[in-house]
Amino acid sequence: MSSNAPRHPLGWLGQQPGFKELTDRARRLLDLQADLQLCAPALGLQVLGVEEETLLVGAQGAAAAAKLRQVEPSILACLRARGWQLAKVRFRPRSRGSVPPPPAPRIKPPIPEAALEQLRALAESTASPALRQALDDLLRSQARQRRQR
Repeated sequence: MSSNAPRHPLGWLGQQPGFKELTDRARRLLDLQADLQLCAPALGLQVLGVEEETLLVGAQGAAAAAKLRQVEPSILACLRARGWQLAKVRFRPRSRGSVPPPPAPRIKPPIPEAALEQLRALAESTASPALRQALDDLLRSQARQRRQR
């Protein structure tokens, strides 16, 4: 093997003084994540850590975390069968930072000037006060948007 071959970062860290414990913990969490994916592949769970014998798992949100508590026994049994000594699984909603941002608002094109003229004429000729008020509000809104552009 050539000395220029890429090495996994954990392999490099494991050889550095003082990083062995960190490397062992990272490997353990990666192995636990792989086993969790085998036990619950469709749930999109993420290992957040292990505290004593409690596995902390990130879920898609608060509602998902509440529903996952119902399947905790089966996930725990599967992980135990794979050799993990765990007493409990705690599901935590993931932080907002891990959720994709909402789509950008759709920008609507302005109403053409000819249509606005027809709406003004309709507002002046209508007998309905509610329709006249709605049309006046629409025309004011369009005038404001045109000034901002």
